Amino acid sequence: PQSLAADVAVLRGLVAAVVRPDGRTPLIVLGHGDGAVAALAAVEEGLPVDGLILSAPDAQAASGRDPWRRAAVDHWPARTDPARRWKRSLHSMRADLDDGGSPATPTLVLSPGAAEPPLCRRLPACRSVQFPGAHEALHLERDRWRAPWLAAALRFVEDRVTTQRARQTAPIRLP
Repeated sequence: PQSLAADVAVLRGLVAAVVRPDGRTPLIVLGHGDGAVAALAAVEEGLPVDGLILSAPDAQAASGRDPWRRAAVDHWPARTDPARRWKRSLHSMRADLDDGGSPATPTLVLSPGAAEPPLCRRLPACRSVQFPGAHEALHLERDRWRAPWLAAALRFVEDRVTTQRARQTAPIRLP
């Protein structure tokens, strides 16, 4: 997707040069909001990962209820490049995402609200966890929502790392 090309290129370069240069280190990418969209686009374009966590991929803008975290987020835009602050939602980027294939990568979608996100139905190896009553910035929420959000993400990471390491250490059976 053209609108995500720079972000996808940066993520691919970071993974290749720094995070996973040998290709053996278990890699689970977590993206929130627009970052979730960019992470999914990178995987759809072939970024090799062991798992993908998409946190609030439909997020319109960061909004949490924890006053300390909210203050940090409110201060952040004044310190960052305005060109990097996207205001597009997943709905407006859906055409970009639908251009790619649906990766079979194990994916966890963490979302506010009670309904399963439609995106998860499009991905063959997806499961979702909802957080009814939470705002879109789950990582910035009060502990009531942030703690279970983090626990779900950590369980997914542990499962994916265990699975990937088991593949690496599986005995080779000769005929």
